[in-house]
This record gives sequence, C-alpha cells and structure tokens, in this order.
Amino acid sequence: MLVSAANRSSLSYRPRWRTDSGGWATVGKPRESTPNISTVSPQELGEMLARWNDSALEARYGDAPGPAFAWNPADDIAPLDPVTALKALDCLEYQCAEFEGWDDCEAYRFAQALRRSLISRLSGYDDAEWGVVRWGYAAAKEDARAKIEARKLAQEAAR
Repeated sequence: MLVSAANRSSLSYRPRWRTDSGGWATVGKPRESTPNISTVSPQELGEMLARWNDSALEARYGDAPGPAFAWNPADDIAPLDPVTALKALDCLEYQCAEFEGWDDCEAYRFAQALRRSLISRLSGYDDAEWGVVRWGYAAAKEDARAKIEARKLAQEAAR
C-alpha cells in the first residue's frame, strides 16, 4: 500500500528523500525539472520497506521474515485515500521505531517524505493558510467577539 501511495502520487506531490549515499531519490519517474534525483523502482522501494519491517519484527518478537515483497502494478489502480495510507505508515513506523538505526536510515527518510506528501493531499490542505498568522486563546477570543458583533449587526440590519 505504501509503495502504491508513493508511486501513484502526482508528480508535484511525489515524495523525494535523501538516500543512504547522500543523493536524492523518488519512486517512479522524477520531474524533468529535477534531473539530479535518482529513480527507485516500486519493487526496490517495497523490498527496502519489507527488510526494515522484517528486521523490526524479528528484533521485537523473534518473528521470521515474511514473504518476499512482490509489487503488483494493478495495486496502483485501487482507490487509496491519504488517511488510510497515513494509518498504514503509522503502523510501519511504530514497528520499525524500536529497531536500532531506524531514525537514521533511508527507509525512515522515505517514510517522512511520504508522510509530507500524503498530508499535502488531505482535503482542505491546499485551501488552508500558509503559516500561522494568529494563534492562541487571545486570538480565538478576539475572533469570537468579532463573530458576535457581526451577528448583532446583521440582526439590526434585518429589522
């Protein structure tokens, strides 16, 4: 699922992450405007994530590795909403977080890049303000007073 979430992203939202060798990578075809990004196949990405997941489960529970990852292009066709993919990503990170080296590996950097990509696809994200202009109790109180005042003015105008 996570491989499909990364692979079927539009080019503007496709995750890019720092590789262990210090370069940049993306799954599938990179944008033409970013030629210095290497391409990782969906199969390679899935194998990397499966290795980390297997290592984490073995370290934590003594589980034997699961079946080999096999990417199926048909999986990219199935509907996939960002929230479901974020939940699957949380699951992977929960399992891998206890494994030594997780927060300094390429799989972790991919997970963070995919998380940013998925969040940017949430409904309403594009419409939200960039940056926080007003925040906290004082701003909320001021906004509430302004709404009450606007209602009063609207009621007076309706009379």
